[in-house]
Amino acid sequence: MIGRDRGPDNADSRVRLDKWLWAARFYKTRALACDAIETGHVRVAGERVKPSRGVRAGDRVTVRKGGLAWEVEVVALAERRGSATDAAKLYREDPASA
Repeated sequence: MIGRDRGPDNADSRVRLDKWLWAARFYKTRALACDAIETGHVRVAGERVKPSRGVRAGDRVTVRKGGLAWEVEVVALAERRGSATDAAKLYREDPASA
């Protein structure tokens, strides 16, 4: 699934943040991902963003959910939700937030 949605050849490829969060299984639905982004629980590079913001490999995303916080680096892009194994390959968690 990874690479099928966005090829590695196109270094400037992006995916909407809400779609990526859903595909990476941080949220069960895109609507929940949108709500979290709009309320400031998700930030990209430390800044508040809109759900339609494009993320690309190398971006740093902070996700706060249920009293927990994840600092992750986007490693791969996907627009479709796959298995939990595929979702784990989309990001790399910061050792400090693990």
